[in-house]
Amino acid sequence: ANGMNQTESNFVWLTCPKCRWRREFPQSAVKGDARCRQCGTAVIVSPPPAVEAILPEDTLMMEEPVELPPASGVQHVTTPSEVEYQLAPSPLPRPPMMVRSDVARGSVSEEKPREDVVTPPRRAGLAWAFTNNVFDFPFQKYSLAQWVCASLGLIVGDELALLALMGLYSGTEAGALQAGCFGIAAFFALLFSLSYLAASFLDITVNAAHNVDKAHDWPDSNWRDRMWSLVRVVWWEVIAGTLAAAIAGLASFIGDFFGWACLVFTFLLTPIVVLSALEADVILFPISRPIFRTLRMAWSAWALFYVLTAILWTPNELVTRLLYNRSPFLMPLAAGPVLAATVFIYGRLLGRLAWFILRSSDSEQDRKTEQRMVEQERWEM
Repeated sequence: ANGMNQTESNFVWLTCPKCRWRREFPQSAVKGDARCRQCGTAVIVSPPPAVEAILPEDTLMMEEPVELPPASGVQHVTTPSEVEYQLAPSPLPRPPMMVRSDVARGSVSEEKPREDVVTPPRRAGLAWAFTNNVFDFPFQKYSLAQWVCASLGLIVGDELALLALMGLYSGTEAGALQAGCFGIAAFFALLFSLSYLAASFLDITVNAAHNVDKAHDWPDSNWRDRMWSLVRVVWWEVIAGTLAAAIAGLASFIGDFFGWACLVFTFLLTPIVVLSALEADVILFPISRPIFRTLRMAWSAWALFYVLTAILWTPNELVTRLLYNRSPFLMPLAAGPVLAATVFIYGRLLGRLAWFILRSSDSEQDRKTEQRMVEQERWEM
């Protein structure tokens, strides 16, 4: 809501009227001047007599802030430097928001809370973030259909590509005709299947960051939007690969391991680039200070994420190489589902990493805000 909702744990939710940044403040912040961490706008909040609200414990803002319709009875007075809000009691509870794609969207229902929003435990940490509904996510009932569609698309595209390569390597006119026909079919099949996989990856990442664990309506049914998702993911991978190649080029002066160094640094830079792009909402060259700060503040979470994703991608590479050496045409039958499951789990881990590091950042900011308010009260006394 445009203002404040009261929770059960002496915390309130506050939306900045200038930049629309929405976050949790300690209850003590209502006694004095609270400032938005994004734009610095001063906000003076008057607590309501009684407001019941149902909101998720942690809400991660990525790409675009959520705008919810104003509650009844909201009165506000705007001055050039600060804003004061008074929220009248509302007889209806407010359900948690629902995020269904890579842009955070708010969904308000006055009947009952959304069942797809999962509230983490009060003391949830890395163990919960990286284990709860993560490695079995592709095989759950709310994501099984998407995993099957992505797997079938990859299988069909890979088989058509192998037929095109077989005709190309034959060196005959019939082989050239076969390569052309199957090559065109493989191009469109892989384009649609990879765009579906890319859109699913982005939706999984953002939904996991917002604790929308059981959403059904993803990815976007519009194929043009899915194509745009594929372009974005490919561009972010190009940025990570270019930076990795530059670093590997400098490292090649030490020894002849450019290829391995480029692979390792691409693996390390890709999640940083993706989260920076989602947080800063920048296309050309995404840079996000909050994400870069977490590399120091939450280094243990990043380290565990890299270990888990390295373990995750290793079987995918081994299965693909082993099956291709045995029979190229049998390889897509197993490699397609394995790759789709790997991408789904990787997006899940990345979203949970975003949830954890920004939750930790908000907790630290809340602690500093509360400490500043206490010091201000002591100074006034």
